[in-house]
Amino acid sequence: MNRETEGFSLGQRQRALAELRAELRVFNHDGLVQLQEDLGRHAVPRGSWGGCVMSYKRGCPGSSRRDRRGRARNAFTILWDHGWLTDEEVESAVRAELRRRAAAVVGARPVALPMAR
Repeated sequence: MNRETEGFSLGQRQRALAELRAELRVFNHDGLVQLQEDLGRHAVPRGSWGGCVMSYKRGCPGSSRRDRRGRARNAFTILWDHGWLTDEEVESAVRAELRRRAAAVVGARPVALPMAR
């Protein structure tokens, strides 16, 4: 891919991936799982909130139309819509988020709850 003709810099690409990672942290677990499956099938559209990566936030494609800050467009969506980020890159970020969550559950300590009176 020719970075010059695409009009995006490597810095913009890094910001887009950082934005994606931040967004994935607030995704519903079911949304992450479904997104991972759909990315593996190359079934996630670009250019519309009606099924794009960010729309999986609440559990299924099309379940959300804004990012965590209420924006319809962000650094990630711009590059995703233009095809400058691949399904495989996004799927890798989704897998990393699922691993992060699994590690947090495994490493969690039981919390003592106050006794009822």
